[in-house]
Amino acid sequence: KRRSKGFARNDEEPPGITCEQWKVVLDDDETASVLKSRGLGGKPIEEMDAKKVNQETQMKVKKVIDEEPERLHEFSKLLAGLLKYNSFTPKEGFTHFDLDGDSFVSLADMTSSADQLEMDVRLQDLVAWHQKHAVEYKAFLTLEEWVGALHGIDGESVLLTRGVAIPDNENSDAESNASPQLEFRAARQGAAQVPG
Repeated sequence: KRRSKGFARNDEEPPGITCEQWKVVLDDDETASVLKSRGLGGKPIEEMDAKKVNQETQMKVKKVIDEEPERLHEFSKLLAGLLKYNSFTPKEGFTHFDLDGDSFVSLADMTSSADQLEMDVRLQDLVAWHQKHAVEYKAFLTLEEWVGALHGIDGESVLLTRGVAIPDNENSDAESNASPQLEFRAARQGAAQVPG
């Protein structure tokens, strides 16, 4: 008979689980992996990476959300332009940003995607955009929230106003071999710069 780690108890123990039992359960690699895939466990977001989300950045994020909504709109335009350049619908873009495949875009997914795509954005704008639009689950963007944040923004117009030609991916033989990151890097100087 197999018993779960940390939850086995005898009749002499009070109901519930002790801190020591929780530590045993949470110290398991498999448990840590499951928690991490859901954006939990490990270090809190504030400690994920000192350069990424520290207290100073959080103060800047609050200022962007409260006092500079145009920067959030600029970030939405940047994403719409990025998706259009790569011939992605907002739904397809969500799938590409959902790096861990859990059907949510966490802040870790967003920052990793921005790093991979070499997006020229301020961290506080990215974090503010994520926090502003992740309403239902706070730390995670749902597909509906992602699509709603990009609704009504014409990615093609964004690219054209920044002097970026839209590639003709339908007639390109290289389309199947080119990654979104590589395609985006080719256009990022014009499309990925958020005014500062």
